[in-house]
Amino acid sequence: MQRWLRIARESSALAGRSHALEVGAPTPVGEMLTSRRGYLLTGGAPAWTSGLLLDSPVTLLIGPEGGFTASELETATTLGWGRVSLGPRTLRVETATVAAATLAFWQSGDLG
Repeated sequence: MQRWLRIARESSALAGRSHALEVGAPTPVGEMLTSRRGYLLTGGAPAWTSGLLLDSPVTLLIGPEGGFTASELETATTLGWGRVSLGPRTLRVETATVAAATLAFWQSGDLG
């Protein structure tokens, strides 16, 4: 956890951000789904578009290698989570995280 926090702080400072990206402790999916609202990034969902409604801050939940279970997807939908895709490619979680954060920054106008 300390390593992740250090990376977030250093990356945010390098990018000139006034606040570091939030890095939370690993949380069970069920707990995350009931405690927040946002978007699941998952295959088979509509593609990310500039019309995606992003609150500030936004929660983007990236699934595990095998994807979310049917039960997790059903629970998320019931609780009001949206579902979006980063496209047809299968990305590693590290790559999907960077791609999703970049799209969120771009859409919010944070990339200029």
